[in-house]
Amino acid sequence: MMDLLDLKIFKQLYIQCNISAVSRFLYLSQPTISYRLNKLQQELNITLYAYDGEYHFTPQGKVFYEYCERILRDHDELVTRLEGMNDFTVNLSTVATYLYLEPIYKLLHEKGLFPRIHTCRSDEAIRNIIDHQADVAIVGGVNMELPRHIDVIPLKDERIVLVYHQSLSHDIRKIPLVIDQKDSGIHAVVLNYLEQFEQVNIVAEMGTTADRLALINHEPLGLFINETYLKDIQDRYPHIVISDTYQIHRNILLLAGESSRYGDIIHTLIEKLNNLSPSH
Repeated sequence: MMDLLDLKIFKQLYIQCNISAVSRFLYLSQPTISYRLNKLQQELNITLYAYDGEYHFTPQGKVFYEYCERILRDHDELVTRLEGMNDFTVNLSTVATYLYLEPIYKLLHEKGLFPRIHTCRSDEAIRNIIDHQADVAIVGGVNMELPRHIDVIPLKDERIVLVYHQSLSHDIRKIPLVIDQKDSGIHAVVLNYLEQFEQVNIVAEMGTTADRLALINHEPLGLFINETYLKDIQDRYPHIVISDTYQIHRNILLLAGESSRYGDIIHTLIEKLNNLSPSH
């Protein structure tokens, strides 16, 4: 009967095309590998490969390799997930970390859970939920269609404002803009917002928040920035004006897999964070 070892042997043969290399990789004797490969083909009643000094894989062999890859990957994922079921992992994007790290720790410790907190970009946090590497993720608004098997609940509304050098006009069309780096959540939201204006001049996409603020403190430029980071900003950057006209809103989202055993935690999390998190 075919088993996981047979799949591992064939996978390595397909990759390395050398039975000696397979033998070393799997710590099996070459006769054992040859025997199991022959038995596998007899059981399936197909030819997976031919050998004439080199290995040549048949169309059936190529399909079989694809399924070997898939089955072995699913097996490894299953083992990893089962081993980690007593753990609780929370993924936080940059903004969510700033807002929610302290109340999340407090809340989960009250529940007797001692989670791993992983801070990362929003797209990575979502991918970890999909791959079952995290139970809950809190991320900024994401300009993408989320997979159906992910529960998505709006958690907070996040305000983004325009800040600019005081020497500039308040008309957005006359302010050269520096906007967030391309992989940031704000970047996509701002680009969508700017489509309603004609003749907006985006001069750069760059750097960290601190770098961009320092730049527009000395240059006649504008920048859309998360309002969270505006605390004491006018004291540190006296030449920056905070717009009260151009504002963008996006959601902070709470994501969780449908199969999570912590559904009650998720709903409690929402209630608690709404009460504990800083107001915008």
